[in-house]
Amino acid sequence: MNSIEKIKKPSNRNSIPSIIISDYDENKIKEIKVKYLKLARLDKITIQDMEIRDNIVEFKKILLNGIEHTIKDNQKIEFDNYEITAYVRASKQRRDGKITQAKYVVTITDKYLRDNEKEKRFKSTERELPNDTLLMRYKQISGFDTLTSKDIYKIKRYIDFKNEMLFYFQFIEEFFSPLLPKGTNFYSLNIEQNKDKVVKYIVYRLNDDFKNQSLNQFIKKTDTIKYDFLKIQKILSDFRHALAHFDFDFIQKFFDDELDKNRFDISTISLIKTMLQEKEEKYYQEKNNYIEDSDTLTLFDEKESNFSKIHNFYIKISQKKPAFNKLINSFLSKDGVPNEELKSYLATKKIDFFEDIHSNKEYKKIYIKHKNLVVEKQKEESQEKPNGQKLKNYNDELQKLKDEMNKITKQNSLNRLEVKLRLAFGFIANEYNYNFKNFNDKFTLDVKKEQKIKVFKNSSNEKLKEYFESTFIEKRFFHFCVKFFNKKTKKEETKQKNIFNLIENETLEELVKESPLLQIITLLYLFIPKELQGEFVGFILKIYHHTKNITNDTKEDEKSIEDTQNSFSLKLKILAKNLRGLQLFNYSLSHNTLYNTKEHFFYEKGNRWQSVYKSLEISHNQDEFDIHLVIPVIKYYINLNKLIGDFEIYALLTYADKNSITEKLSDITKRDDLKFRGYYNFSTLLFKTFMINTNYEQNQKSTQYIKQTRNDIAHQNIENMLKAFENNEIFAQREEIVNYLQKEHKMQEILHYNPINDFTMKTVQYLKSLNIHSQKESKIADIHKKESLVPNDYYLIYKLKVIELLKQKVIEAIGETKDEEKIKNAIAKEEQIKKGYNK
Repeated sequence: MNSIEKIKKPSNRNSIPSIIISDYDENKIKEIKVKYLKLARLDKITIQDMEIRDNIVEFKKILLNGIEHTIKDNQKIEFDNYEITAYVRASKQRRDGKITQAKYVVTITDKYLRDNEKEKRFKSTERELPNDTLLMRYKQISGFDTLTSKDIYKIKRYIDFKNEMLFYFQFIEEFFSPLLPKGTNFYSLNIEQNKDKVVKYIVYRLNDDFKNQSLNQFIKKTDTIKYDFLKIQKILSDFRHALAHFDFDFIQKFFDDELDKNRFDISTISLIKTMLQEKEEKYYQEKNNYIEDSDTLTLFDEKESNFSKIHNFYIKISQKKPAFNKLINSFLSKDGVPNEELKSYLATKKIDFFEDIHSNKEYKKIYIKHKNLVVEKQKEESQEKPNGQKLKNYNDELQKLKDEMNKITKQNSLNRLEVKLRLAFGFIANEYNYNFKNFNDKFTLDVKKEQKIKVFKNSSNEKLKEYFESTFIEKRFFHFCVKFFNKKTKKEETKQKNIFNLIENETLEELVKESPLLQIITLLYLFIPKELQGEFVGFILKIYHHTKNITNDTKEDEKSIEDTQNSFSLKLKILAKNLRGLQLFNYSLSHNTLYNTKEHFFYEKGNRWQSVYKSLEISHNQDEFDIHLVIPVIKYYINLNKLIGDFEIYALLTYADKNSITEKLSDITKRDDLKFRGYYNFSTLLFKTFMINTNYEQNQKSTQYIKQTRNDIAHQNIENMLKAFENNEIFAQREEIVNYLQKEHKMQEILHYNPINDFTMKTVQYLKSLNIHSQKESKIADIHKKESLVPNDYYLIYKLKVIELLKQKVIEAIGETKDEEKIKNAIAKEEQIKKGYNK
């Protein structure tokens, strides 16, 4: 039977799916994805062969979810009640003289008329064909020979990564600044000649918890410390150099985890090795809000066991053996198609569940009632004088309906999970002779054997029923006896054990082993100030997801069960979870560390933000509030740094055009005429490209701001950034920079995207996130309602007021340009229309 015909028609019959052109180049569409509203289903159509005849796309050969599908009419792809067609909309000249680019247009249409409709329902999407100029630009930026739309998307994400990662490098380099003479950087520091000072500084910086315990011997070994930091210096230097010189091949290998393992190996760094060995991995826990403490499950000889206990054990197994989880999921559904025969059988066992909760008639009925009530409530809210009692009644009824829906959803999730756990442990028991240790030792090898994995993957429904039913039989599986010789009684005795401890915790050292990407992330994290460590981990997770999930459809390219064993994204999640809060060094942006050259010791200067606190009359526990200043200011500068980074790429490409240079970006930065004192220099680039004087004092205000901001970020001058914030200069900086770039430079023509629009939108969104009404005032009011207040209540009020005050200080300092205000108002108006408030 044809693969598409086998796909079950979505239960959400009246909703037309969305269609995504997920990969294409200048010659053909390569991939289309069909995404079903409110369904956890996404079909991937891979177009292996097609032609464009008279601008109409003719499909010759396609795969659907990896399975070949024969096409009856080559001008359409038919499946379920839908058909997909595509054509090329030719480029043409508009009245204003501009040329519109040719576009692929893909449409999904419902083949049948419904509910007295006069026309068939459809959805369309379109994408511009990459033209020669665009492809040439991105080949020059990246150095890649061939490009598709996915490649261009990834290169843009690599640019984002390069800009933001260099920003974080500023703080990594700031860590080492107390060791450096003025005007030098960590990478030029001669560690051999400065060994004593380096050793003294590292020991000074180490967290006391490590210093007094696992590192108490390490701090006495001066040569070990020296060799450690020679290695650290080399790794950080190589990584930063690749970023600064736009080495996109390096960045791609970084995200694909294909960098040289020896070059970026941290396992030989004694300091980090010791720390990673001490830190045990805490397994990544899935959210299971639907499991209550009172929920129990009986499997084999594990009677009335806590549901979470069984579930978490399954998670531990899955994290060690990702292929196992994928195999069990394949029993329930394949290629988005539920196993209906198995589900029918389960219904006879009173364990029913729905892959899509909207297929549940009881849930759907409540959902429609809830939806209609929301509309009624919105109508009342849009009145000149809304009836308060009516709104209260609406809210009460909506909450009641929501609780009913949540109850059904939770039970559905619990039923599905029970089935999954019974199939999983039933599989282990039946295929490995009720011996978990046997499974633990052999499964990973078994999935690599063609014959074995074929048997596993093609398990019949009769076999699945056998797995399921076996779990209801009380047979020894979770518990076992071991014999041992008791030295006291001098007799052989038996001891009861269970399998829950047979999946051992591993150290972070084992987790990152053989992975340059994970090792580099770990190393970088250790030298990030404590205020930014959480932000750094979040940034890495986000950018990794974006580079691997091009169309943002939550479904990465499918891997076979046997290829899933080393799930990198899962390892990254586990690493991220365990890095958070791990502080090897006492390193904070609150204090400036200095070196007393006469007495030869390191010491902390007072709080960096003292003048801000003084101006706001905040006198107590200032360090506690630093994070509420640091994070907002840093996030603002990250956005500004991206704009300046985009301008630098634009300047390099303009320089290349001006001089008829076709080299890739990373080679252009190495040209001698762009160097100053032997190194690539931003001011020199601006002079060679735009004749902007290299003398800072002779520049106009806007270019001074650009140079100053980039220089502060590139050379870890945190003090200047803080000063600009304290003196309320960052608004003027932004306004000058944006106005100058808009008037003097046609960045969009060169880059094929609009960096100024991107930056303005991000600034608006950021200001909106800061302006979101907080609950602090209501919390303070609740405290005041108490009959009697204790000292902690007064301190909590103080704390809440300070946080709100600092937020307002940041908002005031960032300010709002006229363009930002226009965009903010347009977004607000659009949101009102969506909510039905527009009159």
